[in-house]
Amino acid sequence: MAIALNMTLFFAAQMQQSKWIGTVAIGDQAKLTRTTQYMDTIDIRVTDYHVEHDPKKLSSFHVGYQFELQKANRNLLLSESLPLKSTLHTYYALDERCTLVFLTPKRQSIEKMSLGCLY
Repeated sequence: MAIALNMTLFFAAQMQQSKWIGTVAIGDQAKLTRTTQYMDTIDIRVTDYHVEHDPKKLSSFHVGYQFELQKANRNLLLSESLPLKSTLHTYYALDERCTLVFLTPKRQSIEKMSLGCLY
């Protein structure tokens, strides 16, 4: 009985997550971004690599944030454990599955952009 209840709770929690993945390539450089959102937390993993090489072999970082919804297309991300305690991400939907994400609303550039598609 306890195992069935735990399995039910596990699957219910998994259904509340949204997972996003995307790659942006600029010349011979690429950035793979994987994001998982659950309730008011967001977990972001970024891997930078050369297009002709295996992404697992180059630089990567992982951050976790609490987030607050802001005005249209913006989230305020907060983390006490990082040197930069807060950041503001701006989102632009490309279609019903994919979104462009800019790390800052003021200086939007390709270097500060990622792509996320729901899967």
